[in-house]
Amino acid sequence: MTDLKLLLNQINPFSSRRETSDDYNEEEFKLPNMTSLVIMLVMNFLLQISFFIVISSSSKYTEYLGGNATFSGIVIGIPTAFAGLSLIPLTKYDKDGERRLVAGWSSVKPMGMSFGPFLGGVLYKVGFSNSIFNGYTSPGWIMTGIYAGFWVLMTIYFEDIPQPPTTKELQSASPIVSLQVKGEDTEASPDYPSASTARPASPIDESFRAQLSLITWFQWGVIACMCWFSMLCFFILGSWEANLPVFSAAAENFHWSPFAAGNFIALGAISCFPFLLLNLLAARHIQDRTLLAFGTIIGLAGLIIFLSILRTGKVNYSSLFACWWTVALGFNIATTVTLSLLSKQLPPEWNGPTSILIQCSNYTGRVTGAIWGGSGVSVGMSNFVGLEIAMVGIGAVLFTALWRDLKTKTG
Repeated sequence: MTDLKLLLNQINPFSSRRETSDDYNEEEFKLPNMTSLVIMLVMNFLLQISFFIVISSSSKYTEYLGGNATFSGIVIGIPTAFAGLSLIPLTKYDKDGERRLVAGWSSVKPMGMSFGPFLGGVLYKVGFSNSIFNGYTSPGWIMTGIYAGFWVLMTIYFEDIPQPPTTKELQSASPIVSLQVKGEDTEASPDYPSASTARPASPIDESFRAQLSLITWFQWGVIACMCWFSMLCFFILGSWEANLPVFSAAAENFHWSPFAAGNFIALGAISCFPFLLLNLLAARHIQDRTLLAFGTIIGLAGLIIFLSILRTGKVNYSSLFACWWTVALGFNIATTVTLSLLSKQLPPEWNGPTSILIQCSNYTGRVTGAIWGGSGVSVGMSNFVGLEIAMVGIGAVLFTALWRDLKTKTG
């Protein structure tokens, strides 16, 4: 009983993580050297390009192969699905330092989101007459060459931050001192544990289980709410990115080529970039729940406006661009706070599990959103937008019910 009390006294209360705790691990936020930092940011930029470069010509390519627009959405979502499947096994090698670069990742995301569709559209327009290297396949070949050169440079120049030894490593490296009492004499001798010796449960594991039992229903609600918004934001962004080339090619007043659609997507994304940089600065002084509400409201406004112009038949370049810009800006802002909010709500030991939950939610939204975007024209554009508005409504109910529990410290 005494041991249990000592264990519980070592557990930081959840409420202290919200507002009053100022105990930060400086090593956790230590940045790598400038060369390694640039490599990490370039890697994030290339990953975004890899995802978005196929969006412009995906629907045309699937038609060329005998498929339809829905199948083009599946093609866009397949890489994300495999990334989600590999996420959990790769966490064995993760050193839980992604929060050091989360701001940089957020800033380069719209750059890749802009340059990827533009480059894909340009490559489609150039065409290339070769049956192997052409307007459909050239994005894949070019990105393969870029990655090959990048990995060579990374192997030569990248240096990770040295990690302090873990508790398990310290325990295995330190001898266990046993005391042998013989009469009045006490002799200390090192006793190294053998492989067959039963090792007691790790204090970290016991602490984690105790913290798990202390989570309230409201805190589980916060976790579910953030996972829902992570899935929701990437579902809507992914569906619009996959749908715009399909919708613009089918609309009577557009009939855009992949080149024109890529330019349109890129223009909307790059115009959001300055506002997302301002969001990074404002995040130091504004609570995460406020930014989440602000971004969701902006994105919802874009969805409602788009539904109204679909109903009235007033879809033109300017109105469509205004809708795409507000949707891209609003839901990109919302994606920047979900993991941050959870990391402030829960103890540091939960950073790994919560990161996996949020990332799996992101992948789920990307995959299902790409499929939904590809099938938007076939199911009807009003139904396409209506489902997204309904999903935002579900998030609004969760958000309103948990508003007080979503309060965290700023910064």
